[in-house]
Amino acid sequence: MDLGAQDPTEVDPRWIHAYRSFSVLKAKVVTTPILRHFDPDRRDTVVVYAGDWAILGSLMQEYDQIYYPVLFASRTLKSNELNYGIAEKEVLALLRILHLNYNALVGRPIPV
Repeated sequence: MDLGAQDPTEVDPRWIHAYRSFSVLKAKVVTTPILRHFDPDRRDTVVVYAGDWAILGSLMQEYDQIYYPVLFASRTLKSNELNYGIAEKEVLALLRILHLNYNALVGRPIPV
């Protein structure tokens, strides 16, 4: 199928829908916040997530009223950690972020 066909009746409607969906997806990927370098003059925020079998965390900083990620970290839970409650898993994610970026964050207030 040629999407550039002059006669729209020659193009299968499924391809038109797929092409539009792909264009939307490309636009979202291009405008997604990208990883930034750590700036000690900006305020830090930590976002944590704990699932059933993994923990995730992100150190973020605000640029132009948008929070951009500075550091991502995740890991799967060990067998003994799988039984932890959600609060304990979130604390594990927070500790992982703090451990990985200790030198930059020591002595700074960090909202979670």
